[in-house]
Order: sequence, then C-alpha cells, then structure tokens
Amino acid sequence: MKLRMPRLLALACALLAVHAASWALGLEDWVGMLSGTPEPGVPLSVAALGASVHVLSWFGAVVVAPILIIAAGLLEAATAVGRGSETKSV
Repeated sequence: MKLRMPRLLALACALLAVHAASWALGLEDWVGMLSGTPEPGVPLSVAALGASVHVLSWFGAVVVAPILIIAAGLLEAATAVGRGSETKSV
C-alpha cells in the first residue's frame, strides 16, 4: 500500500478531528475512571468506553498525527528533489 502525501495529511486531520470531538463531548472528564474513580452518574461500562476512546484519541493526536505530518513533508521534499534531478539530467 503506497501512501501519498494528501492521504497522510487527511489521516492526521482525521485523528485530530476525532480527538477534538472527544474533547467537545467532555470525555476527558471520564478518564479518571481508568484509575478507579468513575464519573458520578455515568455507568461504569460507558465511562470505561468513553475514557478509552479519549485516551486513544489523545495518543493519536499527540503521537501519531505529528509523525504523519512530518512524513508527508519528507515525502513531498523527496518528491521535489526527485523531480529536480530529472529536469537537470535532461
């Protein structure tokens, strides 16, 4: 599977959007459930699911999305260098 720069950027944007939606829904308040302090009034299974979604989306936004953005930039730079060397040799 060959990933292109727009796909990498689209995936990074999707990860950031999922985290923004998680934050907008207030799921960061439910993360305390992972340490054993559930949110009052929220069933345990729902709190566990919400906390897991928020933590995974946070890792996606903080760890994976920047890597994808850097990879897209490096891919574009490598492609530009490749195009530049082809025009010089002709």
